[in-house]
Amino acid sequence: MFDKFGKKKIYATGIVASLVTAIVFTIFALPKGIEVELVKETQMIELGVNPFDVELKDVFKDYDKLLKDSKIGKVVGELENSEGKKILVGEITKENFLPVGTYKMKYSVDVKEKKAKTFVVTYKVEDTTKPTFEDFNEVIEVEEGSAFDLLSMFKATDLSEVVVTLEKDGKGIEQFSPTEIGEHKMTVVATDKYKNKSSKEVTIKVIAKKELVEATPDNNANAGVGNSGNTSTGGNANSGAGSNGGSSGSGGGTTPPPNVCVPNGQFGRVGNSGKVFYSKAEADGWAETYILNQGDVWTYTGWYAWTVYDNCGERNDIWTVDFY
Repeated sequence: MFDKFGKKKIYATGIVASLVTAIVFTIFALPKGIEVELVKETQMIELGVNPFDVELKDVFKDYDKLLKDSKIGKVVGELENSEGKKILVGEITKENFLPVGTYKMKYSVDVKEKKAKTFVVTYKVEDTTKPTFEDFNEVIEVEEGSAFDLLSMFKATDLSEVVVTLEKDGKGIEQFSPTEIGEHKMTVVATDKYKNKSSKEVTIKVIAKKELVEATPDNNANAGVGNSGNTSTGGNANSGAGSNGGSSGSGGGTTPPPNVCVPNGQFGRVGNSGKVFYSKAEADGWAETYILNQGDVWTYTGWYAWTVYDNCGERNDIWTVDFY
């Protein structure tokens, strides 16, 4: 259980607020019959909250009465860590927040016609907030036997270090391999440094490998795919090989040795784009342009890029795009 704090009212004094170790709060001198008391001597605040931002009504009892009936005085706050080192007001920012730990704030209350009184509040900074997933896809489709890194598809954020893991049937698994066609349900778990956890269910749809199709690369380069001419794509490598003297491979007019595989321009494991590319950068660039140009109604929101194979085997230099 911890206290939550809303909008804060703090007024720093001094030449430059970030160069002083104390901060001045507006409060009022006390009428008779009202004593200054702390709400709690020890308070828990969430990681990322600035102790200087805690409202005085959450520090002192009867703050509303003090505010209504008394004359203006001052409350000066000085913060130090567990080792007694003072922390400057300007040292704490949204990005540079206090780490988990224990801190003491000394409040010096200025009461009119009376000696200032000091109150000490211990602030315990704790992390009780669960990590948050970003752009989580609940259903992912992947081809059987493809190179597939499931963990890389999930991202979670937190103010402390966070690790994403997988669970299947209640047990942790290191990775998922799409070897069995069908739907596979598992849990994605994000755990931060202080054991706060968030989890979401994901369904992996493993589909059969697509049949070999004739796919035309989306540029004019051959990169060794197709026939022996260096400007054609998807042609028959055995028809007219070297007949025009344009071959950059085995020499003009010569027939490749029988033990050398000649790509036939047909590719397997081609994504639903029906296209292949000569680099991942080219594939990603084309896919991004395609998605952004879909118009008002988007059929696809993202894509995967992977390598294909042909009659000679795996082609780690040829990529395809599959939209989701």
